[in-house]
Amino acid sequence: MAPYPYRPLNLPNETRILTIHPGKFADDIRCSISHLSIASPEEPYEALSYCWSKGVDRNPGVDPEEEIPWAVHGRDGNGNTVSESGKSKWKDLVDHPYQGETYIRMGGKMPDAPLVCDGVEVTVGGELFRALRRIRKEDEALRIWVDALCINQKDIAERNEHVKIMGQVYAGASHTRVWLGESTQMDFQAVRTMFAISEVFDDLFVKRKVVDHNSTMQEVQWHFYNTADTQRLDWGLLADMLDRAWVSHSQTIER
Repeated sequence: MAPYPYRPLNLPNETRILTIHPGKFADDIRCSISHLSIASPEEPYEALSYCWSKGVDRNPGVDPEEEIPWAVHGRDGNGNTVSESGKSKWKDLVDHPYQGETYIRMGGKMPDAPLVCDGVEVTVGGELFRALRRIRKEDEALRIWVDALCINQKDIAERNEHVKIMGQVYAGASHTRVWLGESTQMDFQAVRTMFAISEVFDDLFVKRKVVDHNSTMQEVQWHFYNTADTQRLDWGLLADMLDRAWVSHSQTIER
């Protein structure tokens, strides 16, 4: 497979921008790369923050070729009874209709996949591929900065120079999309837990006004932990969400 023919950049004044062409979810991803003036971009652009390796920061401890027995019994989304069992290689569970969520939650790695960039087939990491597939629009192009493609990863000098201007690139974006990984039902419940936490603070600070900006951290914590709604929260769901690799990624704070 021929490498993508990057043109040299005028660093530190330029970077590249990825334009994802419209398409439906199952269509091949087609895109193009152009140069962008960091100080005065001609058009708005977004940025993508994600983890290269995998979405969940766990080691499944399973060989990709190992056969895993699985079974499911319950009802599907249409209310029909489902009762199936079988064996599959661990790597084949990634998009399994019943075990795909287990694969994600245990820290399974998404397989690399190809996309077409300016007519050249380029293989990208599984997390990036799935992120681009999810954020691609059906009716209009999307301009977005993605480190894996907008930086020539084989040019060490260029990579090092990009590290110095990373803050400017993210600051210049109209907004930054964060890719945590493919979602599971547990994630939806965790998001509900976060909203519930927000409601507790709203109750303490706004509705009942038992604490305010003059309160000490200890006072806020005491009222928070001794609220009935707080004690009903499922903290395990939130902990599961915090196992997402992006949360602990070393560059997250910088971005």
